[in-house]
Amino acid sequence: MECPYEVITTTKELGSTLRSGEEFFLCHDGTILCRKCVLENYKLIISSIKNRRNDGWRVIGLPGPREEWTESHCAHCGEEL
Repeated sequence: MECPYEVITTTKELGSTLRSGEEFFLCHDGTILCRKCVLENYKLIISSIKNRRNDGWRVIGLPGPREEWTESHCAHCGEEL
């Protein structure tokens, strides 16, 4: 899946994006994770980014404008976005 918005390809970029306060993150499989789940599963996400695994944990960027989202809940915890 392509991410037309801010792209995350390295663990350093993920860290910078987290520090900037972003709340939602787009995964390679098109799902969206909330900030809480990204922080709780940081090690899994880092490993997926480093190894370019398509296991549902690889964050690739930010989801862009909310009106363009096809997801309405976090793919991990189910919390409404």
